[in-house]
Amino acid sequence: MLKNYAHELYISEEMGVIKPDPAFFAQIFEQMGVTAENCLMIGDSLASDVLGANRVQMDSCWVNVERRKNPTPICPTYEIHSLLELLELL
Repeated sequence: MLKNYAHELYISEEMGVIKPDPAFFAQIFEQMGVTAENCLMIGDSLASDVLGANRVQMDSCWVNVERRKNPTPICPTYEIHSLLELLELL
């Protein structure tokens, strides 16, 4: 579903480096010719998606469909409970 709306999808296993390693994001920034300030990390994992974004000073959106309480000190920029809520952010 997201493939219809995203410019590109990046998969850790295919890139040879996994989130939250900043090198994951560095590869993407270089390939796309962008900086962290121009990107939004959208993901459902606080420990990899949001933490990785935080490590490179990129905004993040935690997709928390189950409305779980955040048990970590990892803070997303945004939190949504449905992908439809992305429309309000973009």
